[in-house]
Amino acid sequence: MRRHSFKEWMIAVRPWSFPASAMPVAVTLGYLFAGHQQVNWLNGIWALLNIVIFHASGNTWSDYFDYRRKVDGDDTFGAKTITSGMFRAKEIFLLSLGLLAVASLAGIGLWLRTGMPLLYIGLGGLACSVLYPFLKYRSMGDLVIFVAYGLLPTVGTVYAATLHVDWHVLYLAVPVGLITVAILHCNNLRDISTDSRAGYALSRWG
Repeated sequence: MRRHSFKEWMIAVRPWSFPASAMPVAVTLGYLFAGHQQVNWLNGIWALLNIVIFHASGNTWSDYFDYRRKVDGDDTFGAKTITSGMFRAKEIFLLSLGLLAVASLAGIGLWLRTGMPLLYIGLGGLACSVLYPFLKYRSMGDLVIFVAYGLLPTVGTVYAATLHVDWHVLYLAVPVGLITVAILHCNNLRDISTDSRAGYALSRWG
């Protein structure tokens, strides 16, 4: 396993995609700043950093399975970390597991600082990350992304920062989630030829 530069590791996790996952948490924190007196900002920033790590794990997890299922090839327009030879498939797989472990441990820490509702929300997010490659091959990618980067982070951030479940935040979750799904659709259109060649419906992300 050869050594990789910092730039290569950054390319592997695709930080340019992180605004999409940070957006629901950032918007929710803005909502709390405008209308709530008692806000634990440490927990809010914790939630923001954690969803970005989850996103990085999801990016690499998806890349690994796209390579294994021959969705990604030399002519892929998106991530080419494996197909270009920059990384071996095993390296991306181990990177994804490492990031997932960090995000999960951080999530457990935030749960211990708050309460049980965050555990359920966190488990939902974990399931979305792990199952996304398998669900997107079955044309359910849009739904998973809407839940993972719309519904769950907004409700979870409100609870983490206030220790209360505020369902009004779903008014923010829907437009934010739809914006994120629109990003997914841009990638879908870009990858029509390679996805169709592999025999899968349009369902890519990142």
